[in-house]
Amino acid sequence: MAKKATAGPKKSADAAAFARAVNEAYKGNLVTKGSSNVVILNVPRFSTGILSVDEAVGGGWPRGRITVLAGENSTGKTEMVIQACVSVQKYDKNTKEHTLLFDHTARTFVPSRALYIDVENSFDKVWAAKKGFDLGHHYIVRPDTSEQAIDIITRALDEGHFDLIVLDSIAQMTPSAELEASSEDWQMGLAARLNNKAFRKWVSVMSKKNRAGKPAPALICINQMRLNIGQMFGDPRSLPGGKGQEFAASIIVYTRSSKYDNTSSAAASVVELGGVVYKNKTFTPKQNYTFKMGVKQSTDHDLGEVDNFTELLKRAKEVGFVKRAGGTHNLFKLGYPSESSLRAALKSDEALRYKLWRSIVKHSTKAEL
Repeated sequence: MAKKATAGPKKSADAAAFARAVNEAYKGNLVTKGSSNVVILNVPRFSTGILSVDEAVGGGWPRGRITVLAGENSTGKTEMVIQACVSVQKYDKNTKEHTLLFDHTARTFVPSRALYIDVENSFDKVWAAKKGFDLGHHYIVRPDTSEQAIDIITRALDEGHFDLIVLDSIAQMTPSAELEASSEDWQMGLAARLNNKAFRKWVSVMSKKNRAGKPAPALICINQMRLNIGQMFGDPRSLPGGKGQEFAASIIVYTRSSKYDNTSSAAASVVELGGVVYKNKTFTPKQNYTFKMGVKQSTDHDLGEVDNFTELLKRAKEVGFVKRAGGTHNLFKLGYPSESSLRAALKSDEALRYKLWRSIVKHSTKAEL
């Protein structure tokens, strides 16, 4: 005797009833009106710590999204994630406000925290501390296998103790089966399959938290470019670790080779780093950026210092925040008798620098910072 068919769910009377029924069935806020969702251009962000990168990506690294930084060696990938760690600690854990905008008289400022997944086992504590990385505040993980790294990141995304998670790097993610097997054995596509599964899990966890109104941490993954041997047409570069990263990432940044300034001595004292925001689901893509960093102590730059100040003054003039009237340089209705006095005021006043920084980024990106 044939089994009697069970009746399906009762049809909804209208769209509102459909939304209520689905949300009740799955116990979540899955279906909403478009007007209730956050506008994609106004996703919550924190500064990258580099002015030109802030402008290129749309106001800063987006919270609750995945970013991939990919490029050849010595093109600034690690520098950018260290700058991100230094920057995120300036934001309050609870309100997500920058310390210079935070009301310190009303409540206690709790700095945001980063989790650095050092798969390559190459994190330089001395260099990071020189750049302002708080070693006593942030956490560093050195996993043995891909599985460990994936599970740790998944748990960190879900529990929400960190505002920034860095994975360094996708290319070095090694499955346990590869470590345990003989070097003569091949595990074709194993790392890619494992990474693809990881990115699907991470996107799901982040989406769930974002829907609940609790922005997930920003996840920034480093990767290294590979050249496809024998390819004669198209871009010969590819990213190891599977295609999943390219689909899951809201932002993909391709870093490019450095330019070295050897005019002062035989050893480079300053390098110019740059790249292009190849993919951006939160802002206009294909935006370029450049910045200079001191790699040697000199009279003009400290070791490890990103020269944001020169870029800040240049951009302030370009967008019209600094205007010259006669011999006076005007900024925010304040007059300075010379450019040197304006520079001195900006160097000595962190709040003024940050106000100018935010004004430039908001002017360029229209982001709500």
